Amino acid sequence: PLRSDYELIDTATSPHVQEFADFLYARLQRRGYLRRDCERLVANERNIFAALMVVHGYADAMVTGVTRNWTSILNDVQRVMDVRQGRGAGIAFGGSIRRCSTSCRTCWAPRDASIRRSH
Repeated sequence: PLRSDYELIDTATSPHVQEFADFLYARLQRRGYLRRDCERLVANERNIFAALMVVHGYADAMVTGVTRNWTSILNDVQRVMDVRQGRGAGIAFGGSIRRCSTSCRTCWAPRDASIRRSH
């Protein structure tokens, strides 16, 4: 059973689908994506939905990679997030976490959002 401090979210019934689709469409429309493409990506691609949850602050982290290879996951995440210089971040693929220090040259960070450090 799922612990009470975790919430299982169904992308089909999530109240955030439209908000996420609007955000993704604003990012991808110049690359040839239609609004319905972005709505499908949000509703059907779990890595895109999870990355959008992190960007919007509804999740603290995203752990993925059990059923897909890391390159396809990275492509999904790049649709949602941009690379920022000099930011500390952790990226987990398939259960192994890679930690970048604050002096890391390129780390993942949410676009148009600041990263809050807990220490």
